[in-house]
Amino acid sequence: MEKRGQAMLIVVILLLGLLIAKSLWFDPVGELEGQRELYKNFALEIAPIQNTSLLEKWGMLTYRVMFVLKEEEEGNTDIMYKDLSTEEWIKETLEGQYRAKVRAYLLYVIPIKDIHIKGGVQEWNQN
Repeated sequence: MEKRGQAMLIVVILLLGLLIAKSLWFDPVGELEGQRELYKNFALEIAPIQNTSLLEKWGMLTYRVMFVLKEEEEGNTDIMYKDLSTEEWIKETLEGQYRAKVRAYLLYVIPIKDIHIKGGVQEWNQN
């Protein structure tokens, strides 16, 4: 292999390593506290529903939350999320207005699509 070909191969390997590190460690928001953690769980449940691509239908995508922001102090945000320990759906009302950004990844590391989630469940009958 020529010197130029070897250099290009090394650059591709380095860039692939950077992409993997970015996708696995730098992109995800990590652990949050309080209501932001609840909204993070809600965003992870909603993102696959909002993505209607073939890759999602084939189950080839994974999702990670990039950020969760509380936009306004006024109002309420109704959410539903699945409790990981009991596998039951939980309904919550959060104080304030929230939004989140979820990124879809192909093969756990290749970013495919950003999904923006704002607000909560639109129809929720509180009886």
